Amino acid sequence: MEQYFSVENIFPTVRYGVHRKTEKGWKIDSRIITDHEFVLIEKGSGIITIEEKNYTARSGMFFYFSPGIVHSLCTDDDEPFSFYAVHFSYVFLEKETKEWTVSPVAPNLPLQSVQNIYNYKVLAENMAGLIDYLNRHLQNWELMVRTLFQSCIYHLFQYNAYKKIDHSAKVKIDTVANYIAINIEKNFTAGELAELVKVTPDYISRLFKKYTGNTLISYINLCKIARAKTYLIENNVAIRRIANTLSFSDEFYFSKVFKKVEGISPSQFRRIVQLQKNTL
Repeated sequence: MEQYFSVENIFPTVRYGVHRKTEKGWKIDSRIITDHEFVLIEKGSGIITIEEKNYTARSGMFFYFSPGIVHSLCTDDDEPFSFYAVHFSYVFLEKETKEWTVSPVAPNLPLQSVQNIYNYKVLAENMAGLIDYLNRHLQNWELMVRTLFQSCIYHLFQYNAYKKIDHSAKVKIDTVANYIAINIEKNFTAGELAELVKVTPDYISRLFKKYTGNTLISYINLCKIARAKTYLIENNVAIRRIANTLSFSDEFYFSKVFKKVEGISPSQFRRIVQLQKNTL
């Protein structure tokens, strides 16, 4: 019987994570691993070989190495790549009636070995956070690592669904998503975004819900909170000012949205970041 995959079916154990910036001459010769590995190219270029087939590695390229797959990595000498890598295993949970059971064999994830990820920076942020928590063993690190890993899985599953949409819908979503990213500090309306692609507000909202899994408002909030985290990490600007900069109605609504997305408040997030800096 075909197994149904969703985030809740996957209970991971993350064994190793690294954000590696390679130098001229860096490579990993052909190997086989016994666990699973995600690799996301951040920037630069190189060659990654999977089962004797070469792939050009560049920004946004995602590679999934499952157990037993022969692969190798080699950076470009003129433009060495940097990448995020996470090694993991997982237990596959199946629900029979009202009870969860453990599958005797964890199948490979239903992901392509090589993908060019749209909006890969969201995935990069999740992998970077996961690696940071894993290597620093901060408070609640096991929970945070598992949560961030499942966020990565969710993003990858959603991307696979997104690839199946028709070209016209994809162009519309790309146009609106790029506009949001470039103008993230604006206060967007569905009407304004719909006008960009000459459709009705209701239609563009349905497209986002159908193909990204998020309502248009939820997608905008996800992007704004990602930017807010950057502000919280990089400077000591007051939370009220961050909320105003990102066009939230007030500090309290901003904090409510932030906690819904991240599971903690902006002030808690800032304290965690400060703790990390103090341990350096």
